[in-house]
Amino acid sequence: MGRSFLCDAFPYFSDEEYQNRFKRVREKMAEHGIDALLIHGSGNVGNSVGQVNLSWLAGYAWSTESFMVFPYEGEPTITLAVPIQIENALKISYVQDIRSFSNSGPSLLKAFERLKELKVEKGRIGLVGPGNVSRAGYTLYKEQYDLLVQEFPNAEIVNATTWFDDLRLIKSEEELNVLREAARVNDLAYHELVQTTRPGREERDLLRAVYGVAARHGATYPFISIVARDSINPPSFNAGFYPTNNVIKEHNLIQAELTLGYGTTYSNKMWPQFFVGEPHKDFIRLHEVAAKVYRDLVAGLKVGMKGREINKFLQPIADAGFEQAGNAVVGGWSNQMHAPFMGVLPGSWGESFAEADLDKTLEKGMTLTLHIWVKVPNTQKAYWMGSSGAMTDKGFENFNKFPVDELIIL
Repeated sequence: MGRSFLCDAFPYFSDEEYQNRFKRVREKMAEHGIDALLIHGSGNVGNSVGQVNLSWLAGYAWSTESFMVFPYEGEPTITLAVPIQIENALKISYVQDIRSFSNSGPSLLKAFERLKELKVEKGRIGLVGPGNVSRAGYTLYKEQYDLLVQEFPNAEIVNATTWFDDLRLIKSEEELNVLREAARVNDLAYHELVQTTRPGREERDLLRAVYGVAARHGATYPFISIVARDSINPPSFNAGFYPTNNVIKEHNLIQAELTLGYGTTYSNKMWPQFFVGEPHKDFIRLHEVAAKVYRDLVAGLKVGMKGREINKFLQPIADAGFEQAGNAVVGGWSNQMHAPFMGVLPGSWGESFAEADLDKTLEKGMTLTLHIWVKVPNTQKAYWMGSSGAMTDKGFENFNKFPVDELIIL
């Protein structure tokens, strides 16, 4: 096994890193009595190539759909629907048994062939989904699942997505180093965003400037949102997901979500916000409160803290008479939001998400995003800031160096 070429779509990791992942997966398979996993990689994650769970084990995934058969004993196999992609896949993937139908038929049927080679027709098959939706437990499309049951009527088929997803939550030092590099690039993107912004330009111009930073550093961008809104009488408090030809004007608030990184599972996230011209005084106060919560979190998060303990960091928001606009202030992060979800004020729409993690603890190696989003009640005035990092023995390591808690007025 091993890869012979490097590419921008998937970061490089050592053989030892992949061997450790294989070992951890097989330990969980033994715990659950699973003979083989069928891992489904479906669709792209934003503009990144590949699928999260499959690419984590293989260092590769085809951009539309891939399947991996991962046996408890023996070599794993990737099946592709497009045979002409096998040569490129072999250069990149850590897994080297890559197959496809010669007539470009469904790659799922080729995966079934491999399962039959492993003689698991009467065994236990675990299904692992793409890993795009936290805690949803999705595996196959219904038609694919029905076909699996038809082909393996005597096998026991179980959902393995939840525990497989959790294997990715604690990062190795190699993974953390990739995320640190992603943060460095994202810091450059934030700087470029500020330097590019001026009245008369469009939101799309700012997006293209950020794309340029990513391209120059071999980074990918799962998603980027940038919006310019009136800071005197804003029409809404939430950023639009897709930048448009909306023209930047005086007294605009620039609100963005920047996610740049490497491959499907290694992006950094920042929540920058700054002003073109003097903002309304309410925004100055919102910034001050958000900055206090942010700084307290960066300084105060510790390994072993439980979800309910994180709620105390939100007290300055309540004391100021503001409300939490949404989300938990502490969320798991590596390519999209995932566990844990911690830190909400009563009544926040994120309360239901955080309830499951009230007694969960922060662990060393967890990668997190801090997202402070504060709103003036009964108005559309809201302000956010945030960055990403990891839990260490010394507390929270903030990967981002650009000061998101600094008030920037252009």
